[in-house]
Amino acid sequence: MGGGIEVDGLLVMASLVLAHRGVTESGPDNSLPAFRALSELPVDGLEFDVRVTSDDALVASHDPTIGGSLFESLTLAEIRELQGDDVDEATRIPTLAEALALIPAGLTVNLELKSPGVGPALLAAIEEMDARYELMVSSFDARPLIALKRELPRIGTGLINSVPIADPLARVRECGASALSAHWRLVTPGLVAEAGKRQIALFVWTVNEDPALREMVALGVHAIITDQPRRALEVLGR
Repeated sequence: MGGGIEVDGLLVMASLVLAHRGVTESGPDNSLPAFRALSELPVDGLEFDVRVTSDDALVASHDPTIGGSLFESLTLAEIRELQGDDVDEATRIPTLAEALALIPAGLTVNLELKSPGVGPALLAAIEEMDARYELMVSSFDARPLIALKRELPRIGTGLINSVPIADPLARVRECGASALSAHWRLVTPGLVAEAGKRQIALFVWTVNEDPALREMVALGVHAIITDQPRRALEVLGR
C-alpha cells in the first residue's frame, strides 16, 4: 500500500486506487481509450474483465453477449464481423493483448475472469502478466480460481462477493485465494480487522462517492476500485 495519511485525526495506510474497467471518464468500460488514459493519472492500477472466445482468444468485455450471442460461443473473427469494419476505437471490443499494450508495466492489475474455463491461452497470458504487473486474478466463481491455482500456484487470486454471507473470508480460503473482493457496502470494521488477522487482502468495489471513499480509506482497505479515480486520488491527497 501507499504511505500513511491522516483521516479524521487518525494516521492510516493509504489504499491503492484502481480504476474500474480503466479510466471510464475518458472512454467506455474496458475500451482502448479507457486503458490508454491510465498513463495520464497517478493511479496504482486498474480492474478489468476478460472473456474467452470459442477459439480460445481473449477479449476485454464485461457484458456477456454481443449481437445476442455469448462471447464464449463465438470466434474472434465472428465478433469482429458482428462489430463491423467501421467500428470506432471507443466501442471496438479489444483483445487482451491490445489492452495490455496500453497498460503501463508495474501497475496493480485486478483481472476479473468472466468465463468459467481456464485454457492454455489464458494461462499463458496470466503468466506473462504476472511478470509485468502486480497481478491479482479474481472471479465470482471459485472454480476457475481453483483451476488456476492448480496450474499456477504462485498467482494471487481473489474471490468476489456481492451479497451478505456468514463468513466470506472462510470461502476465500476454501478456494485457495488470498484476497476478498467485496462490494463496499458489505465492508465493516470487523471484516477489515478479521481479514488482517487471516492475512487476506481486501479489495473493495465500486466506491465512487466522497463519503464512501473516505470511509473505505479510514478503514484501511487494501485497494479501492472506483469509477472516479481522479476523485479518489484527491480524497487520498495524491
